[in-house]
Amino acid sequence: MPLLVAGILAVACNDSPIDAGLTGTSGLDPATVLTTTQPVVVIGVGTVVGEATITRNAHGATANVQTTGLTSGNVYSLWWVVFGNPEECTGPCDATDLLNPLVNGGAANVGGHVVGGSGKAGYGARLNVGDLIPTGNTFNNTFDDVLGSEFHLVVRNHGPALTGEQLAEQLSEFNGGCPPNVCANAQVSMHPAP
Repeated sequence: MPLLVAGILAVACNDSPIDAGLTGTSGLDPATVLTTTQPVVVIGVGTVVGEATITRNAHGATANVQTTGLTSGNVYSLWWVVFGNPEECTGPCDATDLLNPLVNGGAANVGGHVVGGSGKAGYGARLNVGDLIPTGNTFNNTFDDVLGSEFHLVVRNHGPALTGEQLAEQLSEFNGGCPPNVCANAQVSMHPAP
């Protein structure tokens, strides 16, 4: 599995019809809903530990991730990586493609959890047409192609929960809590364009 890199942005849910009645920017008829479910796998191992569902409509995309196999007491964040033009990737889309402006890619922080004794976590998020996606560079890209975008949902381990401001950083920043901990992408669910 490719190692993914991400930027920072909290994705908020907004039910306003950004693309109401139009098919041009999102690529979907307003009445169309497309749902895909893919496994969540351990990066580098491939073991299935959960599932993720992406629902796309003319207004944007919604992600729901349910996963297991996480270390109790550690902080895990979810990153929504978007490849707006996956046909511009140099092969299977990965972190290196986020540096190519033609890919129209970036990543958004969905949020984080301190994992309890069950080793399970659930995440949910919404990305609307017109939302800005951080690239990690000096510019942001606009999410505008619901149908043509490829999505990777990445579960990132930030190590044991810290306290105060460091805990807030673990929950919201790509390398929050590292150091003193070691951060690493732990799991991924890949959703190609339908």
